[in-house]
Amino acid sequence: MRDGVSQSQDISAADFARASQLIHRLAGLHIPDSPKNRNLLKLRLTKLTRKRGFENLSAYIEVLLANPFVEAPDFVAALTTGVTSFFREPNHFTWLRRRGKTLLQQGRCVSLWSAACSTGQEAYSMAMTLADLDLAKTFHIFASDVDRHALDHAKAGIYSTSSLVNLGPSERAIFKKYSDPVDPEYIRMQEDLRRRTEFRTVNLHDESSWPEATFDVIFCRNVLIYFRSAEAVAILLALTQRLNLGGHLVLGHVEAGLPEFIGLRGIGHAIFQKTSDVRPHPLPKATARQRA
Repeated sequence: MRDGVSQSQDISAADFARASQLIHRLAGLHIPDSPKNRNLLKLRLTKLTRKRGFENLSAYIEVLLANPFVEAPDFVAALTTGVTSFFREPNHFTWLRRRGKTLLQQGRCVSLWSAACSTGQEAYSMAMTLADLDLAKTFHIFASDVDRHALDHAKAGIYSTSSLVNLGPSERAIFKKYSDPVDPEYIRMQEDLRRRTEFRTVNLHDESSWPEATFDVIFCRNVLIYFRSAEAVAILLALTQRLNLGGHLVLGHVEAGLPEFIGLRGIGHAIFQKTSDVRPHPLPKATARQRA
């Protein structure tokens, strides 16, 4: 082994196939073979190869396949797309403010799930939106991701002040209201907000890792596009089963074209309401290696 690896080396067809098949087994993500995706895998895996001190990508992939329980967390973290920000797709939070007021006025604990929450900005945006309604704050947010490193970041609740740059005036005011300065460059979400937001590792490709609870609102945005069509529909059906009757599923705008099916009614802006129960549609059983 050497201390570094050339950034210019290409990833072979065989190594691309092995890596893409493994990420599908571990997380369900579908990465079709194309020049763009080969370059993506090369760039992201080169960093891990260098970090581990291997001579080339092939050597790292050999170790990865031989030791999936050890290597999987870093491998999955490298290949999952963690693009996120506070109050991303603002019309979803405008809707959540209206819907949240109705739910909180029912006088019970409102349950929400931020699926594929990455480093936590979506989950905390949901929490800030509900907390700002000032209706006894009786809510609980379950937030999950397959990337354990991202979840560590989310649990800490510490973010750069640059997170405020692209926020509108109202979102910026809410953000400042529910965060405290750590130093001139970082803030931390307030303790009450962190206490009401539970972070846990969940693999959407492995339903045995899912929470057993049902929810009033589920956000699962810009995730299903990375799964094969049949798997995306299976996950969609399983998510619908986790909704209370009358509950809402919020998808990414790019996913709004996914077919509607019995039990869901589109209400606009990639938001769907559960209008009836759906029949069980379990995901394929995951192996121990998949759950790594």
